[in-house]
Amino acid sequence: MFGRFGKDAGSLLGIDISCCAVRLLQLRQVAGAFEVRAQAVQTLAAGVLQDGRVADPAQLAQVLGDALARSGATLREAALAIPATAVLSKTVQVPAGLAEDALFARLCHEAEPFIPFALDEAAFDFECRGSVAHDPCYEAVGVYACHQGWLDGLEAALELAGLRARVVETDSLALLRAVGADDDAVAVVRVEPGHWALHAQHQAWRADAGAAADVPQALAACIERWLQALEGPAPARLVVTGAAADSAQALEVQRRLGIETTVFDAAEPALALAYGLALRRAP
Repeated sequence: MFGRFGKDAGSLLGIDISCCAVRLLQLRQVAGAFEVRAQAVQTLAAGVLQDGRVADPAQLAQVLGDALARSGATLREAALAIPATAVLSKTVQVPAGLAEDALFARLCHEAEPFIPFALDEAAFDFECRGSVAHDPCYEAVGVYACHQGWLDGLEAALELAGLRARVVETDSLALLRAVGADDDAVAVVRVEPGHWALHAQHQAWRADAGAAADVPQALAACIERWLQALEGPAPARLVVTGAAADSAQALEVQRRLGIETTVFDAAEPALALAYGLALRRAP
């Protein structure tokens, strides 16, 4: 069950489940702006996730319940994220005006060659992008697929915790929403213990952090390599997020790359992903 890959602002319970912690956040809207109503960070034991997927739904449910109780959150419908690198995507052209069932069948047929697992093991979503410029009888549709295994454990854990997963989307979409990025002008750097990532529109990279003696310099060099591989123009601004983010990293990235770089400040940098998820409206 993917949620639609849109960017509507709303308010679900945003839940970021990483290898070492659960971060939970609820927003409220005041005078047209969003502010944090409830939040909690709860440590996650090693082994609950394996290679990013939920391996122990019961243990995760316990941690989710503890975080929910500590936060004081009132919402029980949630938005969650899976890594953009776990999602396969392709743009296809289909006849305009197809009914939803016919459209889904056509998209499954078009997607089968690029999915490295059986179709009955895949979770699909799609995004209609409008008419094809050179042939208005066809429309372009973005097809997204991930292995169902990414979703089964999440859904099971949330159900045990008394929650409902209304939206599951990529971490890239949620992070870009959190910083208000509507185009290629802004990209998001995520700095977590053990790994770093860069999220741009329709592109994402991830690397192990290693044991660099000078983290800001190593991070800046890593981002520089990623930007060299970027399809399209380089972003005009970078926003640094994540549990291990700090201002020294932003300063070094800006000095080395000449790109305006700031630390996420709408909430704690560690809560940026949960913040972006909490902005998502239920489908």
